[in-house]
Amino acid sequence: EPLSIYELAMLGLETEEAGWSEEDGTKEDIAETVKELLMEKSEMLKEYFSIAIDKRGNLRSLPVLLENYFPNQGEIPIFILRLSTEVDWTNEQPCFDGICREIARLYAKCDPNNLQRDWKHITEHVIYAAIKESLLPPNHFAHDSSILQIASLPNLYKVFERC
Repeated sequence: EPLSIYELAMLGLETEEAGWSEEDGTKEDIAETVKELLMEKSEMLKEYFSIAIDKRGNLRSLPVLLENYFPNQGEIPIFILRLSTEVDWTNEQPCFDGICREIARLYAKCDPNNLQRDWKHITEHVIYAAIKESLLPPNHFAHDSSILQIASLPNLYKVFERC
């Protein structure tokens, strides 16, 4: 179900992390500005980042970075707020960089109520599985020590066959 950007911004402004003060303006005005900005940028957000915002100002989708992993839904309000306030929308490269950083920030946060259990499970069953399946580093990484081979399964079989 789509989520109202205005309502998400209002929820984000209620958090301590937002750092809202009365000098910033009313929460309602800020939430409306957030909604208008993201609606104005909706075509670019959809095309490059799979962040879909409809004509009524509702968030319809977020990018799927890893199959079977979804960000903590409680972080979406602050994500929407930061997407509008922490991204340099005036220059192309800093804009794309800022959006990528905010998406990464959203996906990097775990539910604080289940931090230890969730982080261990996500790391082991989602992130490591995705790395195993999809990581294709350049060949020079093997020579410049960016990635080190610590074991070779065929060589280990040779060693343990003799035991």
